[in-house]
Amino acid sequence: MSVAARSSAFRVRPPIHLPGKHPPPKPVMELFCGAMASLLKKLENLGQPASSWNYTSRGGSDFENDITDHLTEILNTRMGSARTIPDYGLMEVSEVIHDFPDAIAMIQRSLKACIQQYEPRLKNVQVRHLKGEAFTQMVLEFEITGQFQLPDGRRQSLRVGATLDGSGNVRVGG
Repeated sequence: MSVAARSSAFRVRPPIHLPGKHPPPKPVMELFCGAMASLLKKLENLGQPASSWNYTSRGGSDFENDITDHLTEILNTRMGSARTIPDYGLMEVSEVIHDFPDAIAMIQRSLKACIQQYEPRLKNVQVRHLKGEAFTQMVLEFEITGQFQLPDGRRQSLRVGATLDGSGNVRVGG
């Protein structure tokens, strides 16, 4: 067998697509290029043929919604509940509730640290306690501010409220 014949025998050939079968998978880089969005959201929408994830860039409000949804998820997870990442989530509020008013500062620091660590799209994070009537109802209100980068390179500000109730649940939005 000649050298040319041997090298062609070992050449990588593209997969053959048979009619009626599933189309060949897209290359990995093609799947994940484009606008920054959560991996799970992209994977959910890949099965939809007319998905906007594949064809258009996304606006700032889409990114705000993604970030707000992710903040809700991480802030309603308690430290220690993710076995592979013990510090993922917010501190257990019931452990510090008896330390009022110092508990407010501890919760505020925990919110900020959690966001800075596990929401990398949000930069220059600030968390501020909002004093108000909600405190008398065993509800703490915070304002979370930060900036994120759009696909075109512009930076956009984000400002959302976070309400922490007596049972430790966090509602993010507005």
